[in-house]
Amino acid sequence: MTSARPYEIVVWGATGSVGKLVCEHVAQNYQGRVKWAIAGRNQAKLESVRKHVAELNPACKDLPIILGDAQDQSSLDRLAAQSKVVIATTGPFARYGTPIVDACVRSGADYCDVTGEVIWMRRILDKYHEAAKEKNVRIVHCCGFDSIPSDLGTCLVVDHLNSLGKKAAAVSMLFGKLSGAAGGGTIATILNQVATESFRDQRAAAHPYSLNPPSTRHADKSGDQLLPRYNKDQGCWTGPFIMSSVNTRIVRRSAALQKSAYGEAFTYNEALKPGGLLSAVAVSVATILGGAALVIPPLRFLLRKVVPKPGSGPSKEVQESGFWSATVSARSLAPAGQQPTIVRAYIADPGRDPGHWSTSRMLLEAALCLSQQKEEGKLMGLQQSGVLTPASAMGMLLVDRLRKADFKFDIVSK
Repeated sequence: MTSARPYEIVVWGATGSVGKLVCEHVAQNYQGRVKWAIAGRNQAKLESVRKHVAELNPACKDLPIILGDAQDQSSLDRLAAQSKVVIATTGPFARYGTPIVDACVRSGADYCDVTGEVIWMRRILDKYHEAAKEKNVRIVHCCGFDSIPSDLGTCLVVDHLNSLGKKAAAVSMLFGKLSGAAGGGTIATILNQVATESFRDQRAAAHPYSLNPPSTRHADKSGDQLLPRYNKDQGCWTGPFIMSSVNTRIVRRSAALQKSAYGEAFTYNEALKPGGLLSAVAVSVATILGGAALVIPPLRFLLRKVVPKPGSGPSKEVQESGFWSATVSARSLAPAGQQPTIVRAYIADPGRDPGHWSTSRMLLEAALCLSQQKEEGKLMGLQQSGVLTPASAMGMLLVDRLRKADFKFDIVSK
């Protein structure tokens, strides 16, 4: 990657709800220390974003604007050629994301996004993984609430077990209470995937190791949790977590890419901790009914009429009064007759909503980690190229950045 590029990061999709929040974070926390630009297809809307961030920080009044349209490949090529890292917030990514990934791979720019689309990620893997390796480019999906808490929470406990000279046998993550609101882009992505992807592709994405290299698909083929289960490691009843069908694939890919840290026997599961058996049953019923509403065309049509529009997000009040938390439990491998070591961690953002404030800040810190800390990652044995995950590309470097941004990544018992 040439050092002559004028920008460390370019925020593509800066006029959407998450993209605009990324810009706010840069303006309030990094302006003057990071060379950056905003990008999208609409000049007037981009100028409005620039005006907004200049009100937060007058130093942003001359913030550069780059036009880049998903329907104009040459514009995306010019965009990617100007930045060390491209931040992509424009979804559904299956509709808009491939051209910008293509531009980044060919131009040698690193890339990160907030997709949660497993089918699309599998396509990107198949098409660009080897090309990205040849170009020394890192393509890193799922750098928001999908799936940084899961991926880096697991990385944290695995790293701690490694420091004790042990390998992980099993990791379970339980999400507790969450408060926030889904944005229009997230809902549009879900509806688009259900409506447009083939049954064959959806079935392939349902495989628990669908993002793993074929040679690393574990013998454990248990699917995503749908019914209540009792979690022995954490001693509570659990229900299905709506995002586990994405997060589990990312964590398992991280384990496959970082075998020396995670070990050959590693398994991972994820669920919601709703507060007792009856609550777990209620969550299961709600999940099943919600899934039915998505796959039945008349109900899906009605949903499109009432959900928020793409690009929209919750109010500042909702963002700043939201919260999320999760507990992670890791059990080590142990010789026959010996007790395994148990490590637990607490992962949280106790004062900001998961889908917007948390997601946008996690995405920004991931981009800056890619831009500024590649040599450190190389010394730590992190992956240097290809289609990667947050943990395999950035690992504990990103954990440390997020701690400084007031996220909780704490080992709480061992």
